[in-house]
Amino acid sequence: MIAGLLSCVGAAAAGTYQGVASHDGTQWEISWSNVWPTCSFKSLSSSSPSVLLATIDGVDRDLTRYNISVNNITGKNYLTFLPSPPGVLSKMTFQGQDSFQCDGHTFLLPGYVAPTAIPTMSEWAMILLGVLLAGGAALMIQRRRPAA
Repeated sequence: MIAGLLSCVGAAAAGTYQGVASHDGTQWEISWSNVWPTCSFKSLSSSSPSVLLATIDGVDRDLTRYNISVNNITGKNYLTFLPSPPGVLSKMTFQGQDSFQCDGHTFLLPGYVAPTAIPTMSEWAMILLGVLLAGGAALMIQRRRPAA
């Protein structure tokens, strides 16, 4: 269970922030631009593994085993993991999710993929399709009747 990931202070307009991952040769840094710095990260500690996972070079790694520091500096929130292996970070999850919330703000983790919209038909398109199907069925029934 995570002990205090975020502390929320004050009220601000809700926003959505995309996390950006970078590796400086020794550690991974995940940062979010936060123009309303009301959500400041606190210490991230876990008594259960697999809470904070990252896929680096196709290998899932439990980041709670690394030394994690959390900062809020000049309007940016940072998570750093030290020491951490270099490579290509393709996805991160926190408690099985690809984002987390604080005080109405949504923080998207690196590798977040927005859900794709499923196209639907309007009410009138459904009515028109129903009329076309009924007309086609009536036409087929009419053609199958034997001539007397």
